Amino acid sequence: MKGNTQLRQENIRRLLGEIRDRAPITKRELQDITGFSWGNISFITNQLLIERYIVPSGKQETSVGRKPEEYDINTAENLIIGVDYHSGGFVLVVTDLRGRPVYSDRRTFPEHDMRLQMNILFDAIDKAIASYSKELIRYIAVGMQGVVDPENGKVLRLGHLVDDSPYPICEVLEQRYQLPAMLIHDPDCAMRAEMSHGVLKNSGVSTALLIRLEKRGSGMSIMMNNRLCTGSHGRAGEIGRMLIPYNGESGYTYLDWLTPEAGISYLYRELSGTNADVTYDQVAELARNGDIICMDIFHRLTVGIGMALINVVNLFNPECVVLFGDLRQYAALYIDTLLDLLVEYAYDTSVRLLLSDLDNDAAAAGAALWAADRVMNELTFSEMGE
Repeated sequence: MKGNTQLRQENIRRLLGEIRDRAPITKRELQDITGFSWGNISFITNQLLIERYIVPSGKQETSVGRKPEEYDINTAENLIIGVDYHSGGFVLVVTDLRGRPVYSDRRTFPEHDMRLQMNILFDAIDKAIASYSKELIRYIAVGMQGVVDPENGKVLRLGHLVDDSPYPICEVLEQRYQLPAMLIHDPDCAMRAEMSHGVLKNSGVSTALLIRLEKRGSGMSIMMNNRLCTGSHGRAGEIGRMLIPYNGESGYTYLDWLTPEAGISYLYRELSGTNADVTYDQVAELARNGDIICMDIFHRLTVGIGMALINVVNLFNPECVVLFGDLRQYAALYIDTLLDLLVEYAYDTSVRLLLSDLDNDAAAAGAALWAADRVMNELTFSEMGE
């Protein structure tokens, strides 16, 4: 049987979670949602105000009577540093517990050396902490491309590095900053952002896939019944390692060979018989203007993505698939064909294909949201003045 202290802790977490998810919100609305007594609502909100987890956000407009106070998460304290890190650079944000950025920084990496890259990250974190003071920061969360071990906080493999040996990034950050750190696979960060701020918010969807399609590669996050599916070693969802049809000597290749800009440029040289390097933007513009070679390149790209997508849709039977990442800007060149492939080959044709409306920086905020969840889950009554 649960004791009073444990129940009070659960009530605090519940109420703070409702404020985070629904703010701005009044105490009366919180009572209607939770079923808590008015005294319990008042006590907990007052304690959350004292501890500065929440703040008043103004008066609710009503037609008659007093205008009740509304509450929101404090954007000035209990902050999280979120990082979206890949082989070419990173985006860093400082967010509140709702994942709303109050500070951002973006850096590129001049060299493919993990320790040099970490020095650049240290500089960015140093500047972020100097802007808000360390006492206000609760966590550092890093979303990472490549192969990661979230449980042990280690980067196992990040492509294109000179030294590609495992790197204990959480241990390094915790020792340097004396703050807890966590590591998340970057598509899972994008999924978390979609759940709180994107197309999955208030959607009622409990089973979804998110495909992150970037010029540097691809990844996938799997949500099954509102829980992430990460696999036995955190390597589930590596859609980039799926074999897809290819007209080269072997007849197949990995999706992560085709989708990056280097793969598109290789295809252009192969099909055009020239030595010209091209960018995605150049190929897309030529395809829009009817260039046969570039239209063929996008067709092959679409078929490759489509075959990988059909396989994972048939395996996991999601309610929807969210397309996230910078390849969304070319969606007009492939989305209709992708939908046709799903209709033709997916076992359950009711699956919806959704384009994310978040920008790519949202993955850094998604990393911060994972850490914010942990902060809230660790909140105890002793912190609330017991």
